[in-house]
Amino acid sequence: MSPGGIYYANTSIAGVAIPPQSHPDLVFVQLTAGLTGSGQYNEGKLTGESVSGSAPLVTATAVVNVAGSPVNGKTIHLLNTEGRILRPSETAGTLQNDQDQKITGYIKKAGNVSLMWSTGTNDVAGAFETVAGGGTYRPYAESNSTGLGVTFDSSRVVRAGDETRMKNIGVTAYMRVK
Repeated sequence: MSPGGIYYANTSIAGVAIPPQSHPDLVFVQLTAGLTGSGQYNEGKLTGESVSGSAPLVTATAVVNVAGSPVNGKTIHLLNTEGRILRPSETAGTLQNDQDQKITGYIKKAGNVSLMWSTGTNDVAGAFETVAGGGTYRPYAESNSTGLGVTFDSSRVVRAGDETRMKNIGVTAYMRVK
């Protein structure tokens, strides 16, 4: 593996080796913020560490500080702290933030459109669902009306949770810098 190469270690498995913390010919950094203090893995190897934003949009970078390294003085992303994954691309180094795939649906009312939530046939699809009345709705010109309501829940059509992510397993990333 040449400088700039990234090595992943599944340290949750007993016996899995991590790259050496200090070696005269091979120098690795752990791509995690906050490990530059005395005795820590990145001691003396990184400077100018910067962490900004809040989860899931954290940006964490540092500057390589290893004499004789072809990447000395270059800014690198601390992938473990960012929670950023690597994605093959024709343009290496391009950064993208998370994004949801578009979720669609529709609501149709058969009959008197001005009384959308009143009796009649309501046709919904996708992430929309009709729910039984009981609440107060104010469709169009009516001041008070009860009848059907419509909810929007993306989990009706996609897996949903507190963050957008791909199927994954956590590993610790290291980069060879010399």
